Amino acid sequence: MKSIQRNTLLIIFMVLAVCLPSCKQEGTGEKWQKQRNEKTDVRNRIREISMEDVLIGAMAKPYVFDDYLIIADYRSMEKMVHIFNKNTFAPLCSFGDPGQGPKEITVLGTVAWNPEKRELYVTDHGQLRILGYQLDSLLQNPGYEPFVKLKLNGMNFPNDYCYINDTLAYGSFIQPTSSSTFLQTSGKWNMQTGEIKLTAYTHPADQKKRISYAVSRKFPILG
Repeated sequence: MKSIQRNTLLIIFMVLAVCLPSCKQEGTGEKWQKQRNEKTDVRNRIREISMEDVLIGAMAKPYVFDDYLIIADYRSMEKMVHIFNKNTFAPLCSFGDPGQGPKEITVLGTVAWNPEKRELYVTDHGQLRILGYQLDSLLQNPGYEPFVKLKLNGMNFPNDYCYINDTLAYGSFIQPTSSSTFLQTSGKWNMQTGEIKLTAYTHPADQKKRISYAVSRKFPILG
């Protein structure tokens, strides 16, 4: 019995010896999620969206803003952004003609939402600008034309961001390092001044992999 107890204690000690250094290493600014306590099976909640003439390609990204489901269709040959009622999935309108014209979108990027002004901001990486759409006017007028919210400088720029206000947005940013390489990290962005404050910490894997981020409007980090 004593031998079994000694062996058990030895095993516990060895496990702690392995775990403690890794815990110490994670205390340098990294937090790892190793287990999810709550899991939800959503297979029975999946519903088909009846879109009739609205066709969405395989390269698309959904957004949920207010009462609307926004889908950005990156390879669409017609309208590139579609708006649905998020509760009924009824199609409301589509906008954003592909092209290089002043009112067209050359390379579709992020879609952001300004809840106070009820405006959608659509990034056009091809023409280095962000187009603005007043949502209520867009829903009422199929011929509504966007305005230029901001012109990008082409150096450090957000490839994805969450709009808080004109002086604060959080997102992930691209830093070109050559004609074919880049670094990607998160940071804060002032759309009025163009100032970008990148996160000081960069994980080595960021040089080879894309990153993702999340922002809480309920618990924003200000400063």
